[in-house]
Amino acid sequence: MNISIILDFVIIACALVFALESFEVKRMRARWAKRGIVLISVIGVVRGIMGIILDTGFCILSDNIEVKVDRILDCIAGIIIGLIISLILSRELRGVQINAENKENN
Repeated sequence: MNISIILDFVIIACALVFALESFEVKRMRARWAKRGIVLISVIGVVRGIMGIILDTGFCILSDNIEVKVDRILDCIAGIIIGLIISLILSRELRGVQINAENKENN
């Protein structure tokens, strides 16, 4: 099995973890952070699937188009990394933990 196929499966798994992270009810996040996490997960899954399709040879493209598609996938990976860094720097990736006492008082 090709290493790039394994990496594409890892990208899909990480994207699904991000999708589950956004639905965690014990942590409070800003709306833009929740939407960003969902966007990261959707883009990651699509990028992983497209990578698997190209790496397995399921869809055969000409050399010129394959290089362009590969560059687009690399740009998409850069956008994902940028979104993750923005969540880390704003401290919205982890969110604020909601205590049961605070929830009952409000």
